[in-house]
Amino acid sequence: MRKLLFRRTESADFAIDFADRAHRYQNRKYSGEPYVFHLIEVHNIVTGYTDDPVTLQAALLHDVVEDTPVEHQAIQAIFGHEVADVVWELTDQFTGPEHGNRAARKAREAARLGNCSGRAHTIKIADLCSNTRSIVLHDPKFAPVYLNEKQQLLPILTKAPPLMRAWAADKLAQVVASGTWVSTTAKEG
Repeated sequence: MRKLLFRRTESADFAIDFADRAHRYQNRKYSGEPYVFHLIEVHNIVTGYTDDPVTLQAALLHDVVEDTPVEHQAIQAIFGHEVADVVWELTDQFTGPEHGNRAARKAREAARLGNCSGRAHTIKIADLCSNTRSIVLHDPKFAPVYLNEKQQLLPILTKAPPLMRAWAADKLAQVVASGTWVSTTAKEG
């Protein structure tokens, strides 16, 4: 099992403890790693571009409402409305079959995400990169579908830091060209 370093702060420690408990019975789909590894990876990418505590906490909590029984109101009561609002922005809204097939749902989500905050855009890019690495390494049949979706989404996430957007676009282009994830840190971009 791989090890991840985690940039510790009091607020980040509290958020990761909460997220770890919320996701305690979940593992990453392909690797079987504890789900918290994904949250730490997203957080670590985000720390390369901001030290805003709201963004860093939301990065650690970004999947809690979407993937666990924890509700938005609980996040708001514990972490405040700013963190809760960013987590809500990152929670998929168009998930059921009533919203169409996968392509239709992803298009609706992309349009919705375009109107979200810069904090949400920053975390979404980090999430996209973390998931891309996992999917390319472990599911080569699904990877082309996923990569196409993310190539369409990335230009919509205009409120993230420009260097982060450039790094992510470069990573996606490398993956599409090579079919493999080239391991670099966000700062190496």
